[in-house]
Amino acid sequence: MVPAKLILQEAWATEANWDLPSPDELKSRFSTWYHGLSCISQLKFEWRIGHGKRDSWSLHIFCDASKNAYATVIFLRSESSGQAYVKFVAAKSRISPLKN
Repeated sequence: MVPAKLILQEAWATEANWDLPSPDELKSRFSTWYHGLSCISQLKFEWRIGHGKRDSWSLHIFCDASKNAYATVIFLRSESSGQAYVKFVAAKSRISPLKN
């Protein structure tokens, strides 16, 4: 979602007339991002996070940042009888505000 947020931020920053077509460069970047979404239908998320008895549980939190944005994702890892299971818990991203 960060690329889409950055494209929208740039569109707002151009202060273009919203009744006119977007600049070609923005349209091209949005189109590239949009066509990359085709793999989303292959993602599967189980909403039930914990099921069954597990030998151990651990919460893993990853963060990353750049000058344009930052993001965090949380996973729950559990083990049972030597088998590891990893479940997605949450993710969040924010873009940096523009400097005036």
